[in-house]
Amino acid sequence: MLIEVVDCTVAFGARRVLDGLNAAFKGPGVAAVMGPSGSGKTTLLGVIAGAVRATSGGVFVDGSPGHAVGWEWIVQSAALLNRRTALDNVVLGPAARGLPQPVAAQGAEAALVTLGIDRLADQRVYKLSGGERQRVAVARALAAGTDLILADEPTASLDPESRELVCRGLVWAAAQGSLVVVATHDPYVAQAASVAYRLEGGQLSDAAA
Repeated sequence: MLIEVVDCTVAFGARRVLDGLNAAFKGPGVAAVMGPSGSGKTTLLGVIAGAVRATSGGVFVDGSPGHAVGWEWIVQSAALLNRRTALDNVVLGPAARGLPQPVAAQGAEAALVTLGIDRLADQRVYKLSGGERQRVAVARALAAGTDLILADEPTASLDPESRELVCRGLVWAAAQGSLVVVATHDPYVAQAASVAYRLEGGQLSDAAA
């Protein structure tokens, strides 16, 4: 998958959050978008997903105009079904895509293993710690097996072990063929990514430059 953001401007009143931004994200792989709070990282993800309308410019997916479809979005403190088990919650990802139950269950189990929470498969979510709950949410997105995963600060407020496992999960998703675009403050995530960019002043640049 190739996502190109071309001459994209997003303005909220007089403030241009994105200002003629150009970017290309090619999968499979993990692309990290770094930047200070308020720099527009979440807005950029929204433009790619079609959740935020650009003031000007646009998005091309594999050469065709239009926002990406069939994506999974990982956020901080994602909503989970507290009275259901971790496995039940993760199965919802592939099941929502219409995958057959055996395939959905297999994908869910693999994602739980990758995130280091397979031992918690039968545990009800309300009994899990914050870091474990976040890993369940990430596992749900990974299990869906979509071509595109958009992750907004997926490691925020996590302990080092959970952060490492979430990063491992994102890299695993890329190895399965997904393009993962991550908005993050976390240098650890950027180091795990295939490529890292910096978003500041409405423009995107190579983080290594």
